[in-house]
Amino acid sequence: MGLVNEVIDAPDAETFLSRVLERARAFVPPGRASKAVGLIKRAVQTGSELPFQESLALERELQQQLFESEDAREGIAANLEKRPPVFTGR
Repeated sequence: MGLVNEVIDAPDAETFLSRVLERARAFVPPGRASKAVGLIKRAVQTGSELPFQESLALERELQQQLFESEDAREGIAANLEKRPPVFTGR
């Protein structure tokens, strides 16, 4: 079972690909939390193939890795200091 978050309407395959890539770039560096994006991708791809309880365990494990990362500390500090974060992927 999948969820639809957005439907991209395009008159042809080339325009469709262009719009998909533009949307995807909003989630990746520079300036984005690449570690988080990578682990979210892993959770979705791997978790969809696991039984529900195992997928929840995987999600908790990956979330713990993120909480312990430099990027997490940077995100929290940037929020408290009211400035844009500078993520490094670590």
